[in-house]
Amino acid sequence: MGIVRDFATVSLLIIEDEEHARSIYRAFLQPERFRLFFAGNGKEGIQHLESCDGIQLPLPDVIISDIMMPEMDGIAVCRSLKAHPVWCHIPVLVASVLSDNHNIAMALDAGADDYVTKPLGHIELRARIRSMIRQRRQYVLLEQSNVIKDNILHMVAHDFVRPLDQMGSELNRLESNVTNRDELDSLRDIMGRMQLSMDDLRAVLAADN
Repeated sequence: MGIVRDFATVSLLIIEDEEHARSIYRAFLQPERFRLFFAGNGKEGIQHLESCDGIQLPLPDVIISDIMMPEMDGIAVCRSLKAHPVWCHIPVLVASVLSDNHNIAMALDAGADDYVTKPLGHIELRARIRSMIRQRRQYVLLEQSNVIKDNILHMVAHDFVRPLDQMGSELNRLESNVTNRDELDSLRDIMGRMQLSMDDLRAVLAADN
């Protein structure tokens, strides 16, 4: 899953059964150099997502879906997407001729992130897509920062905690051979500080896992 760097790298999956509507999407969005993929209904849209390997065919950055379609409508698409552990993070824009509050609420409740009514205006459509791309970018950056954090925590656990445990064992061994009271107190102080550091670090690791 790569970071969205510019609009030329953005891919959109448009789930739309009407060819006229598809031609409108092409006219509005191709000048923006979006990479467009089309599906004729919800079932085909899901099949497209299943075929995405993340390399040759990346997951779309935004999904646009009509509501009224054969085989699988837009509401069912939204529910399927939001129930999936990976697809649930892809922003979904529902575009439909249905403008009543009931259908808008139903789409949003099913998991749509935004709703626009047809006929589409190119300025509004592009603006809404850009907004969703920003959402997608923020999610990707958050995911990547979490991976980096997990790697750092793993490195710290391996390269810091274990050596400290070994040093503590060695100090315990040395303590039994020390007869000078001041040296013994100094060793105990060092061991106590080390133990506190290890306890604090373990608490941080436990909180982040």
